[in-house]
Amino acid sequence: MRHSHRTTVCVSSQVGCVMGCAFCATGTMPVVGDLESAEIVEQLLHANAFELAQGRPAVRNVVFMGMGEPLNNYEAVLGAVQTMTDINHLGKFALAQNRVTVSTVGVVSKMPRLVRDMPAVSLALSLHAPTQELRERIVPTATHHPLPELLEALDAHVASCRRPTPSSVGAMVEYVLLAGVNDGDTCATQLGQLMAPRAKDVMVNLIPYNPGAADSNLPGGGFAAPSHESVERFQQIVAAFGVTTRVRRTMGQDIASACGQLALSHGKQSDGTSTSTAAQDPPVDFVAWRRRQPQDLKDAVRVECAAIAASAGFPL
Repeated sequence: MRHSHRTTVCVSSQVGCVMGCAFCATGTMPVVGDLESAEIVEQLLHANAFELAQGRPAVRNVVFMGMGEPLNNYEAVLGAVQTMTDINHLGKFALAQNRVTVSTVGVVSKMPRLVRDMPAVSLALSLHAPTQELRERIVPTATHHPLPELLEALDAHVASCRRPTPSSVGAMVEYVLLAGVNDGDTCATQLGQLMAPRAKDVMVNLIPYNPGAADSNLPGGGFAAPSHESVERFQQIVAAFGVTTRVRRTMGQDIASACGQLALSHGKQSDGTSTSTAAQDPPVDFVAWRRRQPQDLKDAVRVECAAIAASAGFPL
């Protein structure tokens, strides 16, 4: 993932995933196997070699947001991170620990180990819903970890992690926006109320759903992407609670490799046709869309959303 000032590589820790998140194509696959530490590190080395061959700078960040639940393959992930951040192994290509992000849907039993073994590694918690009932619909494994227990583990992490600067947040909370499911004003208000006491410790990262051909096979029966207007409104409501809230830029939809689209999606069907899920005409990215909106319209949305937060008991 190339940005103007950095390149990030998204790595997998498993082939397949048992977590079964309703919106995720990988969740439709069985777990073929855990990756070994060397296989995880190899993904970074391959990305670096590719970038350097093209005359671009080396990879600056690694995110464990590919296939698999990293904390279900903990020892291999730990070994991989230790290698990625060891100058004796990777020399000038070694990363600082705070340049590595490990994402989890909430394997509560492993979260204390993560902050103990890798205190400076960034944590991304895949929340996706502000209530236990809704979260169980979207993340089936949530039945094993009630929301208060998950938030307690999050609070313990941000209290113990090593932050790069005093003003840095201690964790990122990921939230996939599904049209008509978890993208309304009520969910935004509930999420804002949930995160407001943690506003100095977390950043909310909103991820507009990336639809694909695998939707028909998803446990939830398929979802739709939210409108840009819904995304903007949701962001502004959560932000009105004093919580830093960003929208992830969509990248890779054209090759079916955007967030939630990774699966064994290329091959041949019985009639010989390709099963590729690559989108032919990717939609306009939210960030690009919002930059084109008139300032007076942006201000009007912000004021309305601040009023919603105020009506929920949060000061303007």
